[in-house]
Amino acid sequence: MRNLVFFLFVSSLAACSTLPAVSRDDLDTIISDFETLNVMGEDPDSVAEGEISPDWPDISPEHMAESAAKLQLILDRLEALDTSALSEDEQLNYAILKTVISDSMVYGEFDEPRIPFTGDWGFQAQIVFDIARTRIKTAEDAHALIARMKNAPAYLEAHVANMRRGLETGFVSYQDPLDTVMEQIRDQLGKTGESSDLYEPFKSLPESMSEDDQAKIRAEALSAVSDILSGFQ
Repeated sequence: MRNLVFFLFVSSLAACSTLPAVSRDDLDTIISDFETLNVMGEDPDSVAEGEISPDWPDISPEHMAESAAKLQLILDRLEALDTSALSEDEQLNYAILKTVISDSMVYGEFDEPRIPFTGDWGFQAQIVFDIARTRIKTAEDAHALIARMKNAPAYLEAHVANMRRGLETGFVSYQDPLDTVMEQIRDQLGKTGESSDLYEPFKSLPESMSEDDQAKIRAEALSAVSDILSGFQ
């Protein structure tokens, strides 16, 4: 809503200005605003850019509803554009963005987080893959990853809540993908402590960290691994 108010405010100023171009909501701005919203349920972690977020995606129904409202505002702005004034490349971007937004709104409308897996991929694999692939280059990285791991059980609980809602509403998975998910979880539960894939990043810590600091970090990591595995149970 704040973005919409801001847009109307700028438009009203432009109406009184000798520069009418200011009032035009251009495609690049809409695309930028869409990316800023981050309503796609994407992981806020950005390991590729060298940053490790302590947070996991918000998968609550409340966040889904808020995201749907924001998407609708973006879609309204998109559909208000004069597409005849767009270049060929812009028309392609327009079509892609409109499809992405529409698909995302359908995803939210059907409350698909109630089935958070597709068989070979899902929350059960995402958490392990995300943590195991992280490379610790600094002491700050190590502490950030520990914080992320400590927040993983709450992320698991949110998935459990979504799946329980699926049971209550009759929106459940077929047996085959469910069997695969259970097999993957059992595989993780069978590897505890330092043998767990979740512990992988802590096997090689920066030489700049003292031995005492490394020992403390590894102890925290083992505790976090135990908590995550308990969450899988």
